[in-house]
Amino acid sequence: MGLASRIADLEGLRRDQQEAGVDVRVLGAPPALVTPSGEPIAPSMVRAMNDHLAEVVTRHPDTLAGLATIDAFVVTWLPARSSVRWVSSG
Repeated sequence: MGLASRIADLEGLRRDQQEAGVDVRVLGAPPALVTPSGEPIAPSMVRAMNDHLAEVVTRHPDTLAGLATIDAFVVTWLPARSSVRWVSSG
């Protein structure tokens, strides 16, 4: 199974976590994992990724934590706004 398939398999990740005796696993999705090298990612995609991450973590709050992502190379106010939204909703 390739890396992309492994990180998309939530149940597999949780199974590996339990087998390894890890109490809390931190999930995140840096934009570089989902875009071709050097390509910008649309702010709406970053927001969708963070929203999905928040939903997953909310379903398993005792065993999963989320690390919100931003595209640090986008020169706008959107990354900062997304970070504030993530922290405020946590």
